[in-house]
Amino acid sequence: MLGIVINNAGYSGGNDGGPEKAQAMADIRGEAAEHSWRIFSNQLPYSRGYPKMMRGNYSWLGNARASFYALERELRRTLSEEGYLP
Repeated sequence: MLGIVINNAGYSGGNDGGPEKAQAMADIRGEAAEHSWRIFSNQLPYSRGYPKMMRGNYSWLGNARASFYALERELRRTLSEEGYLP
C-alpha cells in the first residue's frame, strides 16, 4: 500500500465539509497512523470532468485536469522515492 488518496467529492458549501468531514478526516488520520500509511496531500475534488477523461473526452474538464495532474505528480514522486520507478 503506497498511501491514502482522499476522495473529497462531496460537500463544497464553504465550510470545508463542516464537522462531518472533520470527524472523517480524524478517523482517516487515526487509521493511517495505526498502519503507518501516508496520506497524500493532494485530494481529488468533485469534478464531472473525471468520468469524461476516463472515456477519452477532453472537450471540457473543469477542474479535473489540474487536480488530477497534481495528484499524479505526487504519486510519481512517491513511487520514485519508494524505488518503484527509476
